[in-house]
Amino acid sequence: MSDPYSTGKVLVANGSRNWTGIGTLWLTNKALTLAGGYVVCGPDDHYYLITSVSSDGTLVAYPPYRGSDVTGAGGDYFIMPVSAGSFDLAQKVIEMMNGSYGDLVAAGDAGDDGDVLRKIGGHWISQTVLELIMAAMNDLPEVVLASAATVDLGSDDVTSLRVYIGGNVAITSFGTAANCWRKVRFGGPLLLTHNAASLILLGGASRSVMPGDVGEYASDENGNWREISFFSAAPPTYYCRMHLANNANLNYNQANIVPMDTIDFDPQNWCDAANHKGRITPKIAGKFRVTVSVETAATTGPAALFHNLCTANIAKNGAIVSGNNVVNQVLSQASPDTTIANTDIVVMNGTSDYIEPMTYPQNTGSQAVGSSPTTYITVEYLGP
Repeated sequence: MSDPYSTGKVLVANGSRNWTGIGTLWLTNKALTLAGGYVVCGPDDHYYLITSVSSDGTLVAYPPYRGSDVTGAGGDYFIMPVSAGSFDLAQKVIEMMNGSYGDLVAAGDAGDDGDVLRKIGGHWISQTVLELIMAAMNDLPEVVLASAATVDLGSDDVTSLRVYIGGNVAITSFGTAANCWRKVRFGGPLLLTHNAASLILLGGASRSVMPGDVGEYASDENGNWREISFFSAAPPTYYCRMHLANNANLNYNQANIVPMDTIDFDPQNWCDAANHKGRITPKIAGKFRVTVSVETAATTGPAALFHNLCTANIAKNGAIVSGNNVVNQVLSQASPDTTIANTDIVVMNGTSDYIEPMTYPQNTGSQAVGSSPTTYITVEYLGP
């Protein structure tokens, strides 16, 4: 609908958001496209944002009707398009509304129709306009679009600030509509392609989005879109890894902390390779996947037969909470090496709880083997 629609009459009560039509065909003729992109001018000559149309003679508008009750044969009205939402909706509503108030007056004074004016960003804006903008931002339903190479977020079909994009077709463009803002929820998974000129993503790189991810996007005066923020629906990924670079002697027949002395990666600064070698203290509460892998060597034993018991234990706050072991029996070998790994899930409090790798050798002269890819500990956050 591009021209004002004024067929029939309307009934509406003071303070109500519900409008009743007499001889109107709002739903039949307009197929629900009224909601979100149109305003109704009532018998009181004020404008109200249409938030829903449920039948040919029933609509809901915001703010509540300010004029006197309209009863009997009804009153005159007209419905007109505003825009497709976002900044352009607010701007056009402001222009339309300010045009009906004449000269603007000081803050808090009343216009010639009794509306209160506010000064925002150097401009005088009526209280009614502010209410309409809030309605546009809060009341309009999420618009559903299908993923495609170009998803036009500024098209006339997008009648809300909030958009849901379903499907998994890679997106390379959000169209060329100028001065728009959208909050997008993705149904994904799909690839959102960075373009340094027309679709500028945070980090300057394309991203794979997953179901439930949400992003905020704004276009400039030339219709180029920029990602303002991005929120992943998946739990954040926290992780760290340490390994043993140098051989370490182990005490016979007792639990030993494997002194991992080298940090491979630790973006959250959980690892201690200096004061408490091998200790990891996560700073977020939740469940963690912990893997301990240990290679040991028995350097002494019976002349002809070595029994090298190797264990890989996960210790929490100094006590073993999970373990695995293997016995390597080697005949006539001077130094039999044995490797064992253990993975389990451990709950941590995010403050004082710490994890350490432990092993329990039963040979004198046992060592944890360094310079090996098999002596390490990894910790990965899974979720709350």
